[in-house]
Amino acid sequence: MKRILLITLLVCSFVELGASEENIRINEFCIKGREWIELYNPNPFDVSLNGYSIETKEDLFEFTGGTIPADGFYIFEPSGFLDNDGDIIALRDNTNSTIDMVSYGYEGYAPAPPSHKSCAFINEEWNLDLTPTKGEENDVANVSLGSSLMINEIYEKTIEFYNPQEIPINIKDFFITDGDKIDTIDLNSTIYPHDVLVFESTITFTEKDVLYLFDNLGRLIDMIGYYSHDLDESLQRIPDGDPTFGYSWETSNLYDIPESLGSLNDFFIISEVYKNFIELYTPIPREVSFSITLETKREFTLYVDRFLIISNNDRSFFREFRFHSDIVINESFNEITIEFKGMEDHLIYDHETLARIPIKPNSDFKETKPTPKEYNKLYSLDPPLVITEVMYNPKKPQLDKYYEWIEIYNRSDLPYDPENLYFENKKINGDLIPPGEYAVIADSDTHLFDEIDIKNKLKLDGNLSLSNSGDYIAIMEGDIILDDMTYHKNSSKEGFSLEKINGVWRKGRFGGTPGYAIEIEEREYYDTILCIFRNNDELEKEIA
Repeated sequence: MKRILLITLLVCSFVELGASEENIRINEFCIKGREWIELYNPNPFDVSLNGYSIETKEDLFEFTGGTIPADGFYIFEPSGFLDNDGDIIALRDNTNSTIDMVSYGYEGYAPAPPSHKSCAFINEEWNLDLTPTKGEENDVANVSLGSSLMINEIYEKTIEFYNPQEIPINIKDFFITDGDKIDTIDLNSTIYPHDVLVFESTITFTEKDVLYLFDNLGRLIDMIGYYSHDLDESLQRIPDGDPTFGYSWETSNLYDIPESLGSLNDFFIISEVYKNFIELYTPIPREVSFSITLETKREFTLYVDRFLIISNNDRSFFREFRFHSDIVINESFNEITIEFKGMEDHLIYDHETLARIPIKPNSDFKETKPTPKEYNKLYSLDPPLVITEVMYNPKKPQLDKYYEWIEIYNRSDLPYDPENLYFENKKINGDLIPPGEYAVIADSDTHLFDEIDIKNKLKLDGNLSLSNSGDYIAIMEGDIILDDMTYHKNSSKEGFSLEKINGVWRKGRFGGTPGYAIEIEEREYYDTILCIFRNNDELEKEIA
């Protein structure tokens, strides 16, 4: 017999284990392949299962017969009874008292076993058994959380391991699983104390995954999960090797922040230097104690919301960036040293703008544009192309994808080949853009080019998909940003483009002029563009 009960009834009915005289317990279970749950009777006498029940989050099975022999096992083999990602299994006796319970996967600390593997009880804990012992005594390895390496960061399919111990550890034949697939680490690599190693996994992580790490003896040594959290960037432990073991976002104490693979997660470093400021960065908002040495050494303890700006001239800094620096030190930036938690970061500054891209300790400094209190980006210092006009909200919203466009201008003295030109991660295709001319980028199936005479047409491999509520636009040559801009919901209005005039973005006065098509006769020009005027000098664009 099966029936669905609320899990709150299961939890509220929990009583201290041992309330039943027989102390029958859940001993091993398999959730994929063919389901089974093994019960064990540790007593020297047989026990009738009549009136006992097994309950999960969704189902209930009540025994009407069956006997477990003394010091023996009983195998319950349901179908579709156990959740593959996570569940709670409770055993109740014939008085309806809960006498044993196990939570696995994203519901608890017992590992979710992959297909045809089991989770077995050993020394008051649960561990993954690669060779199940159905109907026999468990022989699984012990659980040893925190005794060896730890999962320090997860980014897409890349995993960073950290050694919190004081001895080197070789990772060969360690293995990981998410409850679906087992990935053996076939690297004969040693991780030294308080160092990290990056491993490219074959596992595809999903929302309900818990990642388990086992040593070469099969001992469970670490586990983290992020169920109930929408992953944006990378999962990280801070401080490195934080000994919090969990199965969900709430229990794992993780951070979702920009990746720092191959370096420690807990850092405070120089992220950017410009003629009038030094930018320091920590991956999470917190109180930081550090020292900075320029011409003299100074020590600080203060709260830092990721970025800290130190200027040598706050007035100059404010004029250029329109906000004040956090600290003013009127000393030369020629040589900079930061000390934090025994780690030192040092830079000899001899360029206009130097920035770590991405911001992590093992990244090189690169020349780029200054972007204080923003995540660093790699910009071209002399871009051949610039963005001059954007239509993100055409007259008919239901036709947005057919009439959105971005206009760019070749400011160089040479024809520009768009062979390596990208919008986001999408390739831009088209012919050479002559020097001093405009080109228009549109959707792969745009209607724009069929309806307007545009000389230099560029099509995207995919959809432009410009949001009407605001977006960030960047035109890239490989991984280098040639030009970018950000607009907001009210930057313009329906049917009007955004134009860059004298270096300032503003609402287009005449609807839109894609490709600088002012030679078109004055008339209503489809509902998407509104109106384009002929020979109107006011439309002349000046390139910043």
